Amino acid sequence: MKKYFLLVIMLVFFIYGCSNKTLTSEDVFKKVMTDAGYVLHDAREQFNAETLKSATVARNKDNSIEFFILASEEDAMAMFSQNVDRLESMKGNNVVTTSVKAANYGSYTLRTNGKYYTVSRIGYTMIYSNVPAEQKEVVSDLIKSLGY
Repeated sequence: MKKYFLLVIMLVFFIYGCSNKTLTSEDVFKKVMTDAGYVLHDAREQFNAETLKSATVARNKDNSIEFFILASEEDAMAMFSQNVDRLESMKGNNVVTTSVKAANYGSYTLRTNGKYYTVSRIGYTMIYSNVPAEQKEVVSDLIKSLGY
């Protein structure tokens, strides 16, 4: 019975992990964030990346969440990896991380030194946040509502 249960659990993770996620459009990101009370800013000029098609930052008094559209999935994968590497180098002593890489998406979270970081990629899009640890649930729920 245990083997059967374990096999079912592994099958569920395999199917879920190998399925493609649907990326979120910039318009959907903007609507969800403005509905949640965030103010939007075009941030493309803040980044020196030729492969970056769009960069939108959503801010409220406590948090900011950044949404990027890149020229290709390969460009998004490179930007995702660079952000994960940078976050990995910031780890303190008291650390909680999660990491998922599958099909057309990846996700990494880090909680350290009173901060909560998220970087998630679907296809040629990416979301990034750097917020106080006490805002983790609020930001996580918003990011999940966008499908990331």
